[in-house]
Amino acid sequence: MDKITEVTRRDILDAIRDGFEVLYDEPLYNGFNGEYETGYEVKMPFYGRLDEISFFSRIYDLKNRPSHDHRYNNALEDIKCHLHWGDYPDDCWFFDDERFKLRHGDGDATLLKFICEMLHPTVRDENSQWKDYLEKFNSLLRVDGYELYPAQCISGREVYKARSYIQPIIPTLPAMLFSERYKELLKYGSGEPVDKVSNKVSDRAKSIWFR
Repeated sequence: MDKITEVTRRDILDAIRDGFEVLYDEPLYNGFNGEYETGYEVKMPFYGRLDEISFFSRIYDLKNRPSHDHRYNNALEDIKCHLHWGDYPDDCWFFDDERFKLRHGDGDATLLKFICEMLHPTVRDENSQWKDYLEKFNSLLRVDGYELYPAQCISGREVYKARSYIQPIIPTLPAMLFSERYKELLKYGSGEPVDKVSNKVSDRAKSIWFR
């Protein structure tokens, strides 16, 4: 299933490859350079405290995937060699490699597992900006119906998995607390109900439901 659109998939790739900026709620003054800062840059290696091969091996059986180089018997030997010589076009070359199943049309499961492994306690550097990546991934995924959530803990550290996400419906205050019987006690300004006498909602009124 491809619920994750090509647009979201590309945004996730860009965040992993190039990093991203986290914006402050309002500019902060930097006393060292005398300027206001609007945010800060975030970037960390996808493989965390591991190396690329160790990270890939948590997700893929590289020994049983084909080699793109006729000199080698399998993907493990192939990738080890090319990583050693540094001749891949960029650090995220694998996103366009069909063996990794991360392209649009390959389904969502492998991409979700990949980003969950980035945040796994065994992989992530606790001193890195991994929590910013968690928030970034969720901001992108929720639009397409997924979210990452803490499914369990290892040594007191969260292990994240993916699940379906449904945008919560937030009912308005009048619909939750007040019946038609008491609507005349209220007036409505900018969305918040208040009574006409004290200009606030009383505790008694809040406690009344349909009777």
